[in-house]
Amino acid sequence: MEKNAIKIIVAIIGVIGIIIGALITTGILFPKRIIEFKVYNTETQQPIDNATVKIENDTKQTKSDGIVVFDKVKKGYRDYSITKKGFKQFNGTVKIIGKENFQKVELSILDELPPDVPNIIFVSPKDESAQISPVSLTGTSRNLPKDRHFWIVVNPHESNGWWPQTREIMIKTNNKWNGVAVLGGDKGLKLDIHFIVADNEAHNEFNQYLSECAKTKDYYEKPRPTGANSIGYITVTKK
Repeated sequence: MEKNAIKIIVAIIGVIGIIIGALITTGILFPKRIIEFKVYNTETQQPIDNATVKIENDTKQTKSDGIVVFDKVKKGYRDYSITKKGFKQFNGTVKIIGKENFQKVELSILDELPPDVPNIIFVSPKDESAQISPVSLTGTSRNLPKDRHFWIVVNPHESNGWWPQTREIMIKTNNKWNGVAVLGGDKGLKLDIHFIVADNEAHNEFNQYLSECAKTKDYYEKPRPTGANSIGYITVTKK
């Protein structure tokens, strides 16, 4: 009698073990949680491919869209790191809560840039966003030559015109700047907002254009001056 009871108990334990194993395997008992990372370049707001993302002991590479997905992540706070040649390493902690989790990370380029290379770090707005005119812009500059001038210039898609905005942008001592861009054309039009480093001749040409247009109220299409070099831009859609 006792032997039969023991056999029954062992059988029951075995069945329970199989059930628990099945529940774990199917994710019912301990649900599998997904974390999706989107990795972008801080300066250009473009996705970064082939960045190495490590969370806990799992390591993967981002794809061409800057995205990488981990599908077996435990609930709770998890440390992660992101590395890419030419960029500063990013270390962070993400809280895994529900079944699907998302984390956007921006990587900055290394500081070891030649001192004569102008560089703009865009802060707001983001690239490929829809905006109402006028657009307020803020950012941070690096390595802008002292004998050059910084301008915001709008170039609508399917147009050869370059419209300088309002006035020269003054860079603060902490390298921060802010400005405004007026979006012409109809709703739905895509426009590139360029960040221009201009020599004295191009700078004077911009000022002369704005002075003339202020009098005539005719902001006509103007080609980009030779001494006006774009060091970056964002694309926006007019709302």
